[in-house]
Amino acid sequence: MTIDEARTVTQRIILPSGERYEVRHLNPSDGDALAEYFEGLSVGTRTLFAPHAFDDQTAHRVAAESGQGALRYVAVETAGARRICAYFLLLPDVGDGAMARMPDLQRSRACSVAPSVRDDRQNGGLGSALMRFVLDVGRRLGRTQVILSGGVQERNTRARHFYEKHGFVKVGEFETRINNHDMMVQL
Repeated sequence: MTIDEARTVTQRIILPSGERYEVRHLNPSDGDALAEYFEGLSVGTRTLFAPHAFDDQTAHRVAAESGQGALRYVAVETAGARRICAYFLLLPDVGDGAMARMPDLQRSRACSVAPSVRDDRQNGGLGSALMRFVLDVGRRLGRTQVILSGGVQERNTRARHFYEKHGFVKVGEFETRINNHDMMVQL
């Protein structure tokens, strides 16, 4: 699969609760919906996401640029308000910092992921469904290693447990303002 083909992959998800979602790539017309998603996240959730800011300006910029660079997947309710309820970045490359910290990475075989889920949809299975979807896209792109973009904060035990549930293992640590764990899963 090519990056352009990955932008066309969609999936319908039905959670055990009966909630239904469409997972698809972010479209240029999604700026307002993504801004609403970003603005609806708690301060706590916003501080745990490192790849970019969660604000109106960023939402409109990343939606407008959705056909370039990173793969940006959203889970949209298929009933009711049709809100974006999750946003996952799949970066088809890894940065130089990650390469320096993790010598076992193979740049041509690695990618990185950055997930987020609306606060009122956490712990219901949506994040797990999207993680399986994104890891499958990575596999279909020919990647065999997936790391967390920016790692995970050491204090974020809930997220670390989530990643471990999906096969990620700690492969190192690094310090910013706080201690972070690099985690990787082999596909």
